[in-house]
Amino acid sequence: MRLSDVFRYHSLLAFLLYAAGVVAFVLNLRKQKLYKYQFKTFAFCHVVLLCTNLLKKEFQSKNQYEMGLALNCLGNIATKDLSRDLLEDVSGMLAHARPYVRKKATLVMYKLYLRYTPGLRLTYERLSGKLEDPDVSVASCAETVISEL
Repeated sequence: MRLSDVFRYHSLLAFLLYAAGVVAFVLNLRKQKLYKYQFKTFAFCHVVLLCTNLLKKEFQSKNQYEMGLALNCLGNIATKDLSRDLLEDVSGMLAHARPYVRKKATLVMYKLYLRYTPGLRLTYERLSGKLEDPDVSVASCAETVISEL
């Protein structure tokens, strides 16, 4: 099988792998009292995967207000997994051309740091660089986030 064939049938292969995963999940179900826990874990994994991909897609939007809405949503639903997966995307938005997006990204960094503390060491320099941002609202948000940490 050539690489072009793999790309041509990517959707089919992804669906088949997903279906195989669901079948493996059902076959590996344990005792009856663990069903509730296993289904909650299964659902949580799917929700995290869907949210991560949806938010990454929204972060690439051309509309600054859609990006701001996605950042606001991330700040409200951030978990350790979402924070770890989206930290680089949000820290990249600190250099966005629009002050509105930079301000929202700066404020969301605080929530991400609360949920995923190793991220602070990875992205603190970018955040501290926002203290000298030409837009006053971005600089004041950065000062607030740093003082709250």
